[in-house]
Amino acid sequence: MTGSPSKQTGFPRRRRDAVLIIIFTLGVALGLPLLYRWGYRDLAQALNQEDSLYELSGAVSVLAAAVLFLVAFWNRSPTTNEPESPAGRNPLFLVLGLGLLMMFGEEISWGQRAIGFGTPAWLEKANLQHEFNLHNLRLFHPRLTENRLKLAWMLLSTFYLGVLPWLAWQVRPIGRLARGWRVPLAPLGVAVASLATLAVYAYYTIVSVAQGDLATGHGVGESAETAIELLYLMLAVDVCLELRPKWSREAKRRLNVTVAVVVIPAALLLIRGAVVQHQRRDKALSGVETARRLIAAGQFRRAEQAALGAARCLPEAPEPRFYLGVARLEQGRLDAAAADFEKALELEPTAVAACRNLAEIRLQQGRTDEAIELLRHVAKLAGDAASRNRLGIVLLEQGRAKEAATEFRQALRLDPENQAAAINLERAKRGRSR
Repeated sequence: MTGSPSKQTGFPRRRRDAVLIIIFTLGVALGLPLLYRWGYRDLAQALNQEDSLYELSGAVSVLAAAVLFLVAFWNRSPTTNEPESPAGRNPLFLVLGLGLLMMFGEEISWGQRAIGFGTPAWLEKANLQHEFNLHNLRLFHPRLTENRLKLAWMLLSTFYLGVLPWLAWQVRPIGRLARGWRVPLAPLGVAVASLATLAVYAYYTIVSVAQGDLATGHGVGESAETAIELLYLMLAVDVCLELRPKWSREAKRRLNVTVAVVVIPAALLLIRGAVVQHQRRDKALSGVETARRLIAAGQFRRAEQAALGAARCLPEAPEPRFYLGVARLEQGRLDAAAADFEKALELEPTAVAACRNLAEIRLQQGRTDEAIELLRHVAKLAGDAASRNRLGIVLLEQGRAKEAATEFRQALRLDPENQAAAINLERAKRGRSR
């Protein structure tokens, strides 16, 4: 890869290894979206949550890749007779190492959950997920389904890992330039796998968002991200395997010690953080269940305290916010309840119950236009006759009989036996509201 011209193209002769890399990477990239599609949503969510198997695997992979590239930079390259490949340290190894180290820090929110420090107030307000990182800033990540920084990173990574090796292989001037600059290019399996990962990411993102299945859309983003991070590790390993036979004994020892001292303790620290995160999640879920039972029993103040504790314990989860909103709504505190439902929707845009409750609050507050838009969103997400009928009733009460009739017809298509929708459709035809 960094030596002879044939290797610099990035395509080794080990075709079997390439096939295994492609199969493994596609398995990672397709794992979460297929689990969502096949109905294993609980398992998919468990793998997709903070500090889950996917996130930990990706974080440890980029850390290991960063360490390998930095060690490769520190270990001076052997002397070569090729005029286009000057001896000495390769600065591109340093660039890749530092870039991947930055990626590792962002992936784990710079150790926030592992160490347990809070997010500054100014950053919490600017960050969509209230974490200590840059990639979730609202500037880059205005809503759950749109992360511009992640998309740019995916495209840049795919170009470097997948497109550039093909160009260096097929276009001789680009190949000579790559050798001259000593660009570490991906082997065949990594190149093909990166292109396949982008294709999977694009397809499932477009389909899931079009269908309103945002959970699957988020899942494919996380799985594609993990797949790309694993491919960076494969590239780093490929670089070191090629250079290692030419290194001195001291250089080899430096590589082994660095991996043992940096990667293994970091992996253990991340696992500890994952354990703590799961304990917090269990505590929060217990609080949510307590709040649900207290609401059913009519003990709304106690339910509010239980849900509030769960929300503080797990601020990134929508369920505590939803039940906090329900408890406050039952106490007649409309503004506070609306804020809770809005927060739940921000965390999970497909939360139908939160959206429906917020719409009813807006109706009580006289903010009818906003309520109608929320009810349209509910009808799209729920896809049931009751939601269409409710939207039609509100439109009819506003004198918008033609739009109301359309909604009642939609309700009857979904449920031809729905008598309420049939009666309301006749009223809409007559242009009368109740």
